[in-house]
Amino acid sequence: MITRYSRPEMRAIWTDENKLKIWLQIELLASEALVKEGVVPAKDFKKIKAGCDKWFADLPGLVARQRELEKTLNHDVIGFTTAVAEAINDNASRWFHFGLTSSDVGDTCYAVQMMQSRGHPHRRREGGAARHRAPREGTQVHALHRAAATASTANPRRSD
Repeated sequence: MITRYSRPEMRAIWTDENKLKIWLQIELLASEALVKEGVVPAKDFKKIKAGCDKWFADLPGLVARQRELEKTLNHDVIGFTTAVAEAINDNASRWFHFGLTSSDVGDTCYAVQMMQSRGHPHRRREGGAARHRAPREGTQVHALHRAAATASTANPRRSD
C-alpha cells in the first residue's frame, strides 16, 4: 500500500498486525469447529485459546516473532504457527492449524481484508461524500466461518 495514495483507515486493514490478527481468528474458529466435531479435545482448545490470547495482546510482537522464524523456516504460515505454538507451550499445540492449509488461512484472510476495505472510501470527490457500499452485516464473520467449515469437513487426518 503506497502511503501517499491511501487513507490511514485503509492502510490499517493491510498491516501485518491486522493480517496476523485475522489469521489467529481463523485458526481459533477452525479449532472450535473441530471441538464441536469431537476431533479436538475441549481442554486442549482452552490452551490454544490462551496461547492465541497472548498474541492478540501483543500483535507487534507476533509480527516480529513470525518474521524472525520465517527467516529460517522460509515460510510465512509456518513461522506464524510456530510462534503461536511457542505461546501455547503445551502438547495441545498439535491441534493448532490441524486440517488447514496455508491457502485456507491466507485466502480467507484476503477475503476478510477485502470486506473490511469495502467499508472505507478509496477516494473522495470534490464537494461530495465518497460513493461506496458498506459491507453487509456479518460478511466478515461468514468468511471466517467458511474457514472453520473447511477444517472440519476437509480434514485429511480425520477418521470417521
